[in-house]
Amino acid sequence: MTSFSIFTQPTSAMRANTLSFNVIGDNIANAVTPGFKAADTRFREQVIADGGGSTPSLGGIKPNIQHFIDKQGIIEATNRTLDIAIDGNGFFVTNSASDVRGEFQLTRAGQFDLTVVDPGPTEKTFITDGSGNFVLGWPADGLGGFIAGDGLNSLGPMQVDPSAHTLAATATTIADLDAVLPSDSAVGFSTSTGIGVFDEAGNENLMKLTFTKTAINTWDLDIEVENSNLTTGVFPTTAVTFTSAGVLTSASTVTVAPTYTLPGGGAGSIALDIAGLNEFAGTFTVISSSRDGSIVGQLQSLSVDNNGIIAGNFSNGGSQGLYKLPIATVTSPNLLLPRANTHYAISSAAGELKLLEGNLTDQAQFIPSALEASTTSLDGEFTKMIQMQQSYTSNVRAYTVAEEMIRTATDLKQ
Repeated sequence: MTSFSIFTQPTSAMRANTLSFNVIGDNIANAVTPGFKAADTRFREQVIADGGGSTPSLGGIKPNIQHFIDKQGIIEATNRTLDIAIDGNGFFVTNSASDVRGEFQLTRAGQFDLTVVDPGPTEKTFITDGSGNFVLGWPADGLGGFIAGDGLNSLGPMQVDPSAHTLAATATTIADLDAVLPSDSAVGFSTSTGIGVFDEAGNENLMKLTFTKTAINTWDLDIEVENSNLTTGVFPTTAVTFTSAGVLTSASTVTVAPTYTLPGGGAGSIALDIAGLNEFAGTFTVISSSRDGSIVGQLQSLSVDNNGIIAGNFSNGGSQGLYKLPIATVTSPNLLLPRANTHYAISSAAGELKLLEGNLTDQAQFIPSALEASTTSLDGEFTKMIQMQQSYTSNVRAYTVAEEMIRTATDLKQ
């Protein structure tokens, strides 16, 4: 053993204390960072061989940073649409490139935003996380479901600009009219109202309803849909009758079947519900009217549910699922490889990666408009800081004493 080996223990301890201080400082700095997982420094005795390589001797301590990635943080509500928390075991999947050719990374930080790529005429808007990574999801299949595959290659970036998504127009199939016809009007009296209905291309057309009194408690209903694209727009007269008390006695539903000369066809049928018609003395009064169907919808906003479905809300009042977030799990989360900004790279040591659907697993669930808080405990970190400070001070003292011993021994030789 050389004379300088007495410095080994305090030197290695001070280095370990310094590393621990760095870890503690990082934990404290990220005490309010969503999805942050606090780490700790673990120490073990280090034994080294002497110059001959056969007799072990004490070599101080060896520090090791341990990441507690699997520890659950508190879920805190934010009331922000693109804030999403995972309650339970699992991660969001991200990629550093919009073409998914970058590194796949996992994160628990669900503080998402919209990012414009290639600003200008060809710009695209994607959902990204706080570090700028592209959040990945399963795309909609166009049939009300999602293409949920098992591997990472089944995922893609979530493009949500209006140019990428529109909601198709729907033709009107149901209309409703609640109104009061004047029972004290003379035979031959005529009055009309209208209901806007949609064709298959999303064009709104006026369905004109004309009531003409033909006898006591009896009216003719003539229907005409006004549109230049119609090949059939005027329909047979329907008799409407009431009791002396003004209650409807004739059929409560009238079928209107306009045919439009539109690309791709246009034949349809509208069930006009007139069960709400009554006949009382006074004036003609429309109480209410309604119809289904819609124009082509433009994407206006997004919403998220607890199944991880990213839905688009459209200008025509409709909504539609655009993407579905997966929950990624691995066997040993603590063996993932730490990356910047609370991200983790996938490693073989962490075990098999699985992609789960939030509504089909009991391992975790999505919490919309919420974030997972940092797992840093400030009380615990300050306690460890005091302990490390005491240890560091003690090892500085041990180093100083060793230095004094060497100096004394050197002086005695002179």
